[in-house]
Amino acid sequence: MALAIDSIEQIRYARKAWKEWTPEPKFTAGSINYVERPNFLPEGIAAAELDKPDSDDVIGLWGVDMAAHDEYAYQRPGCQNLVLEAMRRDIGVYLPPESDLMRPMPVYGISEWDHNYIKLTSRAKELSAGTQMAQAQIEEAKIKMVGMQGESHALNYFVSTWTSPYGMLPGMIIRQEPRTGMGSGITQFDGRPITRMNLAPAPPAPVLQAMTVDPEAQLWREAVAILAIHCGERGTSEGAIETLKRIIAERASAVDAALRATDALKHKGKKHRR
Repeated sequence: MALAIDSIEQIRYARKAWKEWTPEPKFTAGSINYVERPNFLPEGIAAAELDKPDSDDVIGLWGVDMAAHDEYAYQRPGCQNLVLEAMRRDIGVYLPPESDLMRPMPVYGISEWDHNYIKLTSRAKELSAGTQMAQAQIEEAKIKMVGMQGESHALNYFVSTWTSPYGMLPGMIIRQEPRTGMGSGITQFDGRPITRMNLAPAPPAPVLQAMTVDPEAQLWREAVAILAIHCGERGTSEGAIETLKRIIAERASAVDAALRATDALKHKGKKHRR
């Protein structure tokens, strides 16, 4: 902007010198010649500028809004000062109608009474409140997300550690089963309280049972476990053999009753279909 002002003033000086020049005769070798009219135009300026009036000198600004709120906010007053300086030197300045360059800041104590100022600042306060509320929701969601991520990591650990059906029970002495070559045999010693023991251990998977457990030995293990629970809970004084026989008989009678009930249901279903 300052360079444009300086160039226009140089053009004006050359224009004035051109118009005020008067021919001066020069005598050489008995003939009369005239000194060539001087041209003081800056380099690159067309000679047509010499014939124009000073009122045609205009500086046009396009795309120079200085509307950003960062570094341009500090440059904007400087541009405004140069525009006023060009006008002070009788140089015209053109700005497009959409330009923000010559829109000053609101005047303190006066602009607060303007209807547009009141409306726009009220809307700005609403947007600021909405932004703060949205920010609080974002922070709350972040905290919730971090908690869920922690639970997810813990759950993944439990899934990868506690869901395999082939794991060994804790609190048991593990020994190698004879003639199997595998360390899956479990003794009947259990360090847990008797009240926390199951009536019968869950049967292993069929493949592991065929590979590592003798069905007859497993049956005796279950019977001994049931006997220990029975004696521990009821405090009976019966002998071990008598108690074991009675338990087996009770279990056999319960199985027979269940079979009879199943047959009755099957018979009833066939009769109903007929």
